[in-house]
Amino acid sequence: MRCSFLMSLLCISLCTAWAQDAEKTKRFDHYLGLQANELMRQLINLNSNNQPVNNPYLFEYSVFLNKYNTGIHAGFGIQYQDIKDKLSPNVPQSKISNTFMRCGVSRRFVIGKKWEAAASADFVIHKLTDKTFSFQVINFIQQIDSTSSYSNSVTSAWGGGAQLCLNYYLSSCILIGTEALFYFLTASVKNNVFLTRTITFINFPDNNSYTESTSNRETEEANFEITVPVAIYLKVKF
Repeated sequence: MRCSFLMSLLCISLCTAWAQDAEKTKRFDHYLGLQANELMRQLINLNSNNQPVNNPYLFEYSVFLNKYNTGIHAGFGIQYQDIKDKLSPNVPQSKISNTFMRCGVSRRFVIGKKWEAAASADFVIHKLTDKTFSFQVINFIQQIDSTSSYSNSVTSAWGGGAQLCLNYYLSSCILIGTEALFYFLTASVKNNVFLTRTITFINFPDNNSYTESTSNRETEEANFEITVPVAIYLKVKF
């Protein structure tokens, strides 16, 4: 009986020591963040006339090596719209998708018990795709005129820059933070338009006509973007 009691004490002591040692020697810190501006507006600001936040990265993930306070991080955001005007004569429909991605290396700085900062060098990719289709039929008494158009616009942007982040600990594993971005991006914009027109003569089918035309356009641009720290992230540290 005494031997079993001593063995139990030994096991408890070993488990406690191992847990404390594991906590002290934790090699990595992981951060998972979600942009929470709308939630904060509901909690602390009832004004519904606020401008939308100019920061497209809705989700972010970071991992740091505790020994050196260095790590890597990634951000991602996506927007999608499917618009169709059923009351318009030509029934236009647009499908718009906008994707934002970034990744980089970070350096973390502990500036107090509750505050923490990070500086990062990022690589950034944006892609916007806009596909629009419309079809119109005009029925004259002796002829039918139908026209369809399809346009595809693709904007691809890439570049990089710096990110500055500031976090505040609400608890040991819950943080709230914001960031400032300094990105230089170059973009390529490609526009393709395909147009077809068919004229059908009811009484004179030999006079029917069909025409099609295409137009292509490609432009390039470069810009430097500064995003002020207005985006608020709610983060979980584990």
